[in-house]
Amino acid sequence: FSEVENAGTCLGEYTLVRTWTATDECGNETVHMQTITVVDNTAPTFVEVLPADITVECDAIPTAETYTASDNCGTASVTFNEVENAGACLGEYTLARTWTATDECGNETVHMQTITVVDNTAPTWVNPPTSATIQCSGTIFSQFNDWLNSFSGVDNCGTVTIGHNSSGFILCGETIEVTFKLQDTCGNNTILSANFTIEPTLNVLDEETQSVSTYPNPTEKYFKIIGINDQASVSIFKVTGQQILKKQVLNDENILIDVEAGLYLIRIETDNKTLVKRLIVK
Repeated sequence: FSEVENAGTCLGEYTLVRTWTATDECGNETVHMQTITVVDNTAPTFVEVLPADITVECDAIPTAETYTASDNCGTASVTFNEVENAGACLGEYTLARTWTATDECGNETVHMQTITVVDNTAPTWVNPPTSATIQCSGTIFSQFNDWLNSFSGVDNCGTVTIGHNSSGFILCGETIEVTFKLQDTCGNNTILSANFTIEPTLNVLDEETQSVSTYPNPTEKYFKIIGINDQASVSIFKVTGQQILKKQVLNDENILIDVEAGLYLIRIETDNKTLVKRLIVK
């Protein structure tokens, strides 16, 4: 008996040629040959328990595990791949994770896991809106706008934006309640309100402010500003904050308007001062 092994295309595939030779005392022979073709058509199997599909919050995504595999004809290796597919917002998407076990002859076993990532958690305030009170002065508008932009928050899945319902205008003696909305990229939000108060303190600046006036007020088609030196920058706003006119004007100059009846705010910037007046249009 003799046996010869002939290599195949991979380690798990080859042929065995077995030969039996019967010989008598005079050297006569009878030969029988058998060819055994060895194949590897069986895929490897994973050793560990494989993960199932899951849904998680964006800050609770599990780390991809490392898995191993065994094969009936030799060794097997495992490769990993992950593909991210965008969702409706930045904090929501899917992760397609694929582990592929491959033996030495190219037989494969593939396991796929889909992780659905969601963002259902509202952002939180780090520096929440708090009420403030200031004295009437020439910097009330800058102080008010600084206050509007002084709050901050964070989100477990990304960035946040802060919006509010204020037009950005306030006058001495007023208290304004402002509603702030802290919102993440998936629309989850947290809402808080706070008050901003300006105490009506009479000082030199108030006297200067009172020396600047608009007339006629109420008006229909035009108005004038008196009490300014040289020229001033004038902006007209709706009470909702929408600017409808901005121009340079002189003292006692006719300022033509073509707007609907209602209440408007006039911002006058002159001599490094900013004043706000109300204008009623009939």
